[in-house]
Amino acid sequence: MSANRRLVPVVIASVAVVAVVVTVLVIAVIPFPEFLQPVAGQFDGRLAFVNEDNCINVADLASTSIEEVFCETDASFVEQLSWTDEGIGFVVYTNTTILRFIDPDTGAVLSTETVDAGDARRVPEPLASDVYSDRIGDDVVLRDGADIVLRLTAPDRYWVEHGIRRADGLYAITDSQGRLAVFRVNTTPVLIAEGVRGWGAVAWEPVSG
Repeated sequence: MSANRRLVPVVIASVAVVAVVVTVLVIAVIPFPEFLQPVAGQFDGRLAFVNEDNCINVADLASTSIEEVFCETDASFVEQLSWTDEGIGFVVYTNTTILRFIDPDTGAVLSTETVDAGDARRVPEPLASDVYSDRIGDDVVLRDGADIVLRLTAPDRYWVEHGIRRADGLYAITDSQGRLAVFRVNTTPVLIAEGVRGWGAVAWEPVSG
């Protein structure tokens, strides 16, 4: 009988410890960053991106509209997107390596050239600055040179895939959730599209700085 009486407080204490641990774990969970919804007229200019269906889209930031302008085959992989005065340029990897330019308004193919895989870097550099991200504690930080331009509290399994800066200081990022967003320094990003490819799949339309 005395053994049973001693067992009761031990069980209660064990349940209490488990409850505390579960509560701490729930509190410690860090959610993925939330982005704002776009508002017409909030930004201007256009942004090209590649979605998960291997299609190139053009987002008009002023109207918040998105138009699909060109698609590659499912067997290919599009990378190194750029936007110059020649049009939207990109490299297509299939059984060969292709450098292609399309018209950003109509999607018409302007030129196609087969190149050696090692020579694919001939695609014009985007008219924008690349930025990079790293982690400080619970925060993913985006740096442009020595400056931190964005700080997002996020779980370890979240990261910023790619970031580019337009000449006038507007940034675009893609993240590990397949989202494309734009922002100005240290403001909450605004969601532009979802289901977007990560690195090398976003390019700003050229603008004067």
